Amino acid sequence: MDERLESAWALIAKDGLIQPDDTVIAAVSGGGDSVGLLLFLSENREALGISRLVGAHVNHGLRAEAKAEEMFVRALCKKLRIPLLVKQLFPQSSDMSEEWARKERYAFLKSAAEALNAKIAVAHTKDDQAETVLFHILRGTFVHGAAGMKSSNGVVIRPFLQTARGDVRRWLALRGQGWCEDATNATLQYTRGRIRNETLPVLEKVHPGAQEALLRFSQEMREMSDWLEELAYQLLEQALCEYGCYDAECLASAPAPVAREAVRLLILKSGAKPEKTALCGQICALLKKGGAIAVSKDCIFRVSQGRLSVEKRRMPSDREPWHQPFSEGVIEGPNAKILEITLVPVKKANFSAKDEKKALKFWADYDMISDDAQFRTKQPGDTFCPAERNVTKPLKKWYSEARIPLSEREQIPVLAKGSEILWAPGWGVSRSAAVSAATKMIVEFHVR
Repeated sequence: MDERLESAWALIAKDGLIQPDDTVIAAVSGGGDSVGLLLFLSENREALGISRLVGAHVNHGLRAEAKAEEMFVRALCKKLRIPLLVKQLFPQSSDMSEEWARKERYAFLKSAAEALNAKIAVAHTKDDQAETVLFHILRGTFVHGAAGMKSSNGVVIRPFLQTARGDVRRWLALRGQGWCEDATNATLQYTRGRIRNETLPVLEKVHPGAQEALLRFSQEMREMSDWLEELAYQLLEQALCEYGCYDAECLASAPAPVAREAVRLLILKSGAKPEKTALCGQICALLKKGGAIAVSKDCIFRVSQGRLSVEKRRMPSDREPWHQPFSEGVIEGPNAKILEITLVPVKKANFSAKDEKKALKFWADYDMISDDAQFRTKQPGDTFCPAERNVTKPLKKWYSEARIPLSEREQIPVLAKGSEILWAPGWGVSRSAAVSAATKMIVEFHVR
């Protein structure tokens, strides 16, 4: 292993960025960082467990060099025998913004990832992280902006986020691999260019090691951000009255940073644009005096009669809780999930020791499931005792400890008998429904 990229290996292992049999789309602009990432993933594909590696390039059509960069990436992927997806954009004018290009690029990458059920690997380095953190600080930010970029965010992964840009370039040079230089990186045309070429070099002169200090600061803010987010989820659980409605006094009496974070999460959950989180302070002020603020054209945060309600126009099917009676076969669940329920006689089941974990996760005793059991999403008062852990807690407590976002909790199908959860994906079957020596028929669950 080349010591220059040990940091990438360490980050991939620590944060589980790449799992065995993953399909990975590498975003390749042709610049040194992205070329280094593509070559790193290609050389270590087997060791990383990547089942399929695909390149993706977006020709934004904004610069004269764009076509030459596209041809360079095509030639590189052909040399490495990596299939390449290319998107050609057609800007309406020569002054189309960098932000427009970024949005179009990520829209294309996420569409490709969805089609291939893949992760998107982008080549942000720790130099990019320092620039991002400084940009957020200069613009004005809370702990989330100061925390910078995450190593993984949804399907997007950043294996080089703790690797220096210079180390990537030196690693490429040792292999005799060239790359394209984006001339705009050396100019002061964009804010990021001014930070990279003017602000950071000045800070390094004033205080040598300024960039590393920014990175240490961002890591501390990441830990603070995660902690604050967990407190906010707990607060929302406490304040929840019913779907989309929260006790205003409970929220207002919480420490101000926690209350603001709770409101921030609700704004993001509503589907409003991230920049609308700037309204957190105004919404928090309404918790005591009442009033309403629109966070998008179809969503209003309203405080009335001691309650904060998130009023969003939805189709009736979205408003009504999902539920289906227990039955064998295929059931369409919430959020496009498919449940497959199969009955297996015990004489056909494998009860070897190696299948014990499988039994706890996917098997239940058919005789322990009553006629009134139903598949549904969570409800207030649900309790669950996973057989694998043998500890009874409210279902919302299990979700909270697993740090599942509130919006996702409402889309998880479970099997319930009254308020007792018999099976939940990820945790497995309950103690009361687990298979035993007396089991005659097994119910096998799968979600896809």
